Amino acid sequence: VEISNRVITDRPVADYTIEPMLLIPFVENAFTHGTGYTRHPEINIQLTLHNDLLTFEVQNQFDNDPAASKDENSGIGLANVRSRLDLLYPGKYTLTIRDRLNVFYITLILKLT
Repeated sequence: VEISNRVITDRPVADYTIEPMLLIPFVENAFTHGTGYTRHPEINIQLTLHNDLLTFEVQNQFDNDPAASKDENSGIGLANVRSRLDLLYPGKYTLTIRDRLNVFYITLILKLT
């Protein structure tokens, strides 16, 4: 697992807050679907704060076989996060979820002001 962060802001980092547990489902999904199903699992997590924009990115490999990493609750966590974002950050976020060549990408951008 590779984790990195970068902070570029005029304000102290402690001035910024986000809702508790908001990012956890993205990390959980990366470990649930990105390890144990591929020969050489790789997860990349990056958190960037630039001025008042928080960018959170998670990438993980996955097995493209639908039976390999799916269960009856697959997709519910991401749908719940999207609902929470709609309630807590209306008009202040962008959530992009995509997959390409057996890599799952999530990018969340939050405006923190």
